[in-house]
This record gives sequence, structure tokens and C-alpha cells, in this order.
Amino acid sequence: MMKFVRKKSRSLQWLTLLLGLAICYFIFQALILRIISKDSKKQLELMNQRKAELDFEVPRGIRLEDKELYRPKSNRGFQCFVDGKTVPWASVNDDYCDCTKDGSDEPGTSACSNGRFYCQGSGEYIVASRVNDGICDCCDGSDEWDRPFSLNKVKGNPTVKGLEISPCGNVCKDLFEHKYISAQQRLGMRLKKKYVEAGKGHRDGIYGKEGEFYRLSKECFQYNTAKSNYLVCPYRYVREDNGEFYYNMGRRTVVQGNKKDGTNIVVMVNGDSRHCPEGVQRKTQVEFLCGLNDHVMNIHEESECVYTLRFSTPAAC
Repeated sequence: MMKFVRKKSRSLQWLTLLLGLAICYFIFQALILRIISKDSKKQLELMNQRKAELDFEVPRGIRLEDKELYRPKSNRGFQCFVDGKTVPWASVNDDYCDCTKDGSDEPGTSACSNGRFYCQGSGEYIVASRVNDGICDCCDGSDEWDRPFSLNKVKGNPTVKGLEISPCGNVCKDLFEHKYISAQQRLGMRLKKKYVEAGKGHRDGIYGKEGEFYRLSKECFQYNTAKSNYLVCPYRYVREDNGEFYYNMGRRTVVQGNKKDGTNIVVMVNGDSRHCPEGVQRKTQVEFLCGLNDHVMNIHEESECVYTLRFSTPAAC
């Protein structure tokens, strides 16, 4: 009788052990499945994020320098500039104002009363209410992107009180040549005399035929965007500080020439090669344009580690 009880007791112990092992196995399997599920979900999120970054198209109505603020980088969505409110990326330029304090989610529509639209052709902003209102405010016509026909349905581009009605043509060149540059050129030529005076002894060199750009080589100019801060010291160096990295975009002037339109050009080379393809050094082409004061107009990365910098100065008049 005692042997039977002992044998039964051992059998129960084995059954309990097997049952415990089975429970542990199922718990382990459940944990593995959960981990795999989480990992798959994470992989799917990363794939969607990469797809969004690859499919990224610069939103209408922003400066090219600010495009990174609108690049989908996470599932959190777009953050309004002023109050930090988060909205889905699909809400950017959907013709509904989500960022009511600054209108930053609608740079290319008229949905926000306090929004503004950037005209690429002229480098100026217009108020959002003028977008798609039937009047061509941007000289390149980009503000009337949703107006396929003329309001009074006549051929050509009619005008009302001197304003062109959509559809809009690109008249930036004519505008600058006939309405703006001519008057600016005359005044700029007067101001240029001081630059020529300062450049005596530096004629026919890298500083221009009359040494007119020499004065700029003694000064530095700040230019800030939402992404980076730049320090531009013509003929010496151009530097970028994006808060995370510090780059030298060029520190030796090697070329001077002219475009067909008369724009004066210098190229600054020997910049930093960090994060550049195949160790290529950064370089910046500086285009000097006629203006009434010295300032950086814009900086644009034409290709990876190759930049174009437009600089306004009376020395170019």
C-alpha cells in the first residue's frame, strides 16, 4: 500500500512538473510573439517614415531654406511654429487652418488669415489672402496655382488697374529690368563710388576691375534661417552652424567671372568635407547682385556640399 502511495505521489510530481514546463513554454511563446509583433510594428513604422521622407515634396509657399521644417521625420506630425501644436503631416497645405496662431501649416493656401506665401521669383512674401484670388501678385505667378483660366475669360493676360489677371505668366525678369533694377541701378552706381575709392590698388584682381569688391573682404555678414545660422566673410570664408554641426563652406577664393546677365561671381573652395560624398570638400559660389546695401539675400544648396550664395551690394551696380 505504501509503495502504491509513493508511486502515485511521484506521478503527481512529474505531472505537476510537466504542467509547469508547459505553462512556461506557452508563456515564453506568447512573449516571443509579442516581441515579434512589436518589432514588426516598429519596422512598419520605420518603413512608412522612410517612404514619407523619400516621397517628400517641398510644400508650396515656403523658402527653400526652410524646407527641412516641413520634411516628415516622425509619426508625431507637423509642429506649429508658435504654440508647438502638432497636426498630421497630411494637414500641411490642405486648405484648412490648424495653426491658428501663425498659419505655419498653410504656407501655400489662403486658409489662415495670418499666413504668408513666399514668392520664389522675387524672394518676397505676400499675405495669404492674396493666394488664388485671381490677381498675379508674385512676378512668377506662383501665387495663382489654382487658377487655370482668366476671370473674364479673354485670351492673353488681361490687366485691371495695372494688375495682371490669372492665368499668370512669369514676368520677374521684365519686372526687375524695367521697374526696379533701372532705378536701383542709378542710385547704386552713385553708392558704388565709395567702394571703388576703397579698392584703389586692387584693380583687375579678384576684387573686380576697379577693386570695387575689396571693401567687402574687410567685413562679415550674418544670415539666419530656421535651420542654420551663417557667417559670410566675402573672400575669406563662409561658415554654417546648424546647432548640431559646424561647417566651413569655403575659405579660399579661386575664381572670378561674370554670368551672361553681368552678375559678378567668385567661388570659395576648400571647405569642410565632413558628411560630404566621397570626401568632397564644400564650396560656395558667391553671386554679387546690384543692391543698395550689403547683405546676404539667400543661400541654397544646389547639390550635396555645393552652395550658391546671392549677395546684394552697390559694388555690383
